[in-house]
Amino acid sequence: MARRKLTKTSILGEPDLSVLKQGLREALGPEIAGALKTYGIDMDATLRFASVAEKCRAAREERGVSLKQAALKLKVPQYRLREIEDGRLPAIDGAMLNAYVELLGIKQWFFRWAKQNRALHAKLTRSAG
Repeated sequence: MARRKLTKTSILGEPDLSVLKQGLREALGPEIAGALKTYGIDMDATLRFASVAEKCRAAREERGVSLKQAALKLKVPQYRLREIEDGRLPAIDGAMLNAYVELLGIKQWFFRWAKQNRALHAKLTRSAG
């Protein structure tokens, strides 16, 4: 099977995620992997969301918009957008994420990501309510 070249903003499919998760488990070792679980860090969700975080940051920077400017346009605190760009999943509000994606003009890309990651997208959306 030919491997595709992945970038920081690639939407990962199941084969990609499987390889990444296995590599991380091997690199981190069982102690660290166990600690992640203990602290409620979902490696699968973190890997799935990483491309969204990077796509948001890259799109904002490509448009020459600072976090402060984006926050002012959305009328939210800067730290909320930083949480998205840092991939801090427990803190992310789905409605704010959708508004940020809209502001950045990456709605079509995000729709493709959401389709590939239905369960995580639904979880993020539920967190908005």
